[in-house]
Amino acid sequence: MKGYSILPKNTMNYLTELMNQILNRRQQHLERRNDFIQIMVDHEEQVKHDEQEQQQIETLTK
Repeated sequence: MKGYSILPKNTMNYLTELMNQILNRRQQHLERRNDFIQIMVDHEEQVKHDEQEQQQIETLTK
């Protein structure tokens, strides 16, 4: 439902900004923790690495 939220808009903005800051720190390897966010960041990096590797293989086999 667009426009509806359980939390007030300023609270949602704060939480969104907080999550963006946490993700940026994790993606820049400034901070590492053993939690769900880190698992997701690590997975995203692995997927990107695998895609790059696959592109290199395809380039070499052409």
